[in-house]
Amino acid sequence: MVRTMPKDELTRGYIQSWNVTYERKLPAEFVVSMGYVGTSTVHQLADQNLNWSGPGGGDTGRQLYPYSSTSVLYWDGWLSANYHSLQIAINRRFVDGLFVKGAYTWGRAINMADDEGWQGVSWNDPALIYRNRAQAGYNRPHILQLATIYEIPWGKEGDSLVAKILGNWQLNGIFSVNNNAPFTVGTSSPINTRANSQTADQVKDEVEKLGGIGRGNPYYDPTAFAPVTRVPGVDCNPADTSCYGNSGRNILRGPTWVNLDLSIFRLFPITETLNMEFRAEFFNFTNTPHFNNPDASASSSGFMEIRGTSDNARERVARFGLKLKW
Repeated sequence: MVRTMPKDELTRGYIQSWNVTYERKLPAEFVVSMGYVGTSTVHQLADQNLNWSGPGGGDTGRQLYPYSSTSVLYWDGWLSANYHSLQIAINRRFVDGLFVKGAYTWGRAINMADDEGWQGVSWNDPALIYRNRAQAGYNRPHILQLATIYEIPWGKEGDSLVAKILGNWQLNGIFSVNNNAPFTVGTSSPINTRANSQTADQVKDEVEKLGGIGRGNPYYDPTAFAPVTRVPGVDCNPADTSCYGNSGRNILRGPTWVNLDLSIFRLFPITETLNMEFRAEFFNFTNTPHFNNPDASASSSGFMEIRGTSDNARERVARFGLKLKW
């Protein structure tokens, strides 16, 4: 996609959406639906830096030098994005003490910049604009969520010891599986360009996932990439796009996140209108970590190593409480 020069009118964007869904009732009060959902963003608003320079250009090679040696941003609706997904849902209304609600999405979002607004692109050279188009930074191809409430049927009636011990218990759970966000493999090798990103060279046809966690245990094979060593004006010239590295935007992703929240409630009837409820709640019951993406700089000593967890991750948390209900 090649940009034209700025014009007087703002190009306003719009979003098209469409879907088709098939729903069917199954035995045991289950209802399942399956659908295709798609959207297309036309003329997505974003910045373009008009004052870019190619490899070796630096500030003096900027398009508007010597009039300006800083960024000159042109904001307009000039990008595009699309999303396609298969969405499956299963639901069971609360009948006979059991409630189920689940959803699975297999989707793919492709764009040139993640934010619709003031977000800029990674490559501003018109000859490189096509490199911005890739899976979105928020694209998570597989997402599964399943929630359930189950009233344990044992001991619901009667005054026996069994009824007093096993009666009025309720088990609740939320299980989720989410792919991690994608990331770009970069490098700190300088090519003295402005407003155009540098990525690493992918030197192997396939990038092997080793699955390691922690120092000295790379998640992906680090030898599949190498820092760019070509020198502008020697090994490449400003028109040679290989100076930027041959790997693309958002080509890899880190470990999948798995989480299970469980809780168990017990109701103790006191009178017809007064009840005491005991609650035991466990967040991240399996104490499964949500790991970050690996170090994405091919120039780093810890390249492809995962050394931390996501900001939204937490260790297992247990909470107990009593609630008086009337």
